[in-house]
Amino acid sequence: MGCNIKDYNLLIDRCNSLAEAKKVWQDNRDEIKSDTALVHILKDKVMSFHPTDAQINEWKAILPPLPRNINLIIIPDFSLRIKENLSNESPVDYDTAILNHIWAAFEKHTHIGENTKHCLRVDITGEGEIATQMCKVADSLIFDLSKHKPGQSNRLYYSAVGDRFYRNTKKLYDYANATQKTAGADYVNYFANSVAVNLKKSNLYDSFINKIIIITDGYLEATKPNKKAKLYTGSDNQIREIAADVENGMPMSEAFQKHPDLLQLPHIESDISKYPIEILMLEIRVRDSQKDLYNVQPLLKYYWQNVFFKHFGIDPSQNNPNWFISHATSKQSTFNAVNDFLSR
Repeated sequence: MGCNIKDYNLLIDRCNSLAEAKKVWQDNRDEIKSDTALVHILKDKVMSFHPTDAQINEWKAILPPLPRNINLIIIPDFSLRIKENLSNESPVDYDTAILNHIWAAFEKHTHIGENTKHCLRVDITGEGEIATQMCKVADSLIFDLSKHKPGQSNRLYYSAVGDRFYRNTKKLYDYANATQKTAGADYVNYFANSVAVNLKKSNLYDSFINKIIIITDGYLEATKPNKKAKLYTGSDNQIREIAADVENGMPMSEAFQKHPDLLQLPHIESDISKYPIEILMLEIRVRDSQKDLYNVQPLLKYYWQNVFFKHFGIDPSQNNPNWFISHATSKQSTFNAVNDFLSR
């Protein structure tokens, strides 16, 4: 005669170690996993033993799989790139069209279900008064479905949100474009000190994947208020020297090593390598002053992958080989890259 739920509850409650809890699970797997309440009781018991991250991962591998929540962080580059002229449309028009598509794609991927913890936010990386004012607008560009009323469908959440994303994205870029100076884009400082606050780590109760979309021309630079700009990917002369060395057959790693100042990144305040992170970079574009060089974009990609992201323990190509996307006259190719990224 089989046990009832109280019997299994008692078996779990009597466990005095993770090993005993695992034995109860292994001996009664089919019965426990058929009742979500029992699975939750078992998880509570496991967590009462204060397992390490590695032990939690072991339990995640044997317990019933959890639905995955997308934690999407979008980080536009509000440096001078948004004021440059393109042949057909302004960078502001391109950025807002891409952002609007990202929102529509995110909604499409997350509108089904209830009691989910999907989240989308647009973040600002710069410093100074302009960035501070833009952060106030960006506070209205946080959409956290975990705040939605329990038991109500995600469709109702999006119905209540209405056009808030489109309105505030336009407001953000209108403000950025109207000011004489720009908010800048300090991705190095942001990844070193700020991004960890918004990253989410899976546990026994919830599964998360952190997806980060960076909209930038690919030049990693930072302009601090009242300070000299830091050109991480190099000055125009340095880029030209590296490009010439590579063209003459020098491995890219050696070409960059001739410029050791470019390889020095700041200390990391928080370890983000422990989080599952996927990267997509959009709107990569060689500046007009360097269009006579054919290999600038590969140099930028190398720097981001092998210097910047490596410094933070991230491999952008691990789950997404097409993570470094060039600016395209047809936005549809960019939209397709976004769709593929969110579908992974």
